[in-house]
Amino acid sequence: KRRKLNEEAQEVKDLKRHLEVVNDEDDDVFTEASLLARKTMFEKPDGQDAVWKSQRSVHGLALIKRYPLSKFTLEQLVNVTRLQVEEESEMSLELLRFTRQQLQEYQQG
Repeated sequence: KRRKLNEEAQEVKDLKRHLEVVNDEDDDVFTEASLLARKTMFEKPDGQDAVWKSQRSVHGLALIKRYPLSKFTLEQLVNVTRLQVEEESEMSLELLRFTRQQLQEYQQG
C-alpha cells in the first residue's frame, strides 16, 4: 500500500512539472463580455429560440464526445507546452493524466 502511495505521489509530482499556475487578477473582460452576451437580439422570442435555450441547459449538454488528437498534438501537449491554470486542482491534473494516457495509447497502437 505504501508503494502505491509513493507511486501516486511521484506521478502527481511529475504532472505538476507540466502545470503552470498563473495569477489572473484582471477579470474585467469576462464581466463586460458576459453582460453583452445576456442581451437579446430580437424583440419577440420565437419557438426555435425556446428550443435552443432548453438544449443549451444541463440536459442538453449531457452527451460526451471524444475527439482524437493527432500524434503531433499529443506530443506537444505532453512534452513541450505547459498547462496554465489559475490554481492547481484535481481537474487540471486529470487533464494532464488523460493527455499522457492518450499519447501512450497512440504510441502502442
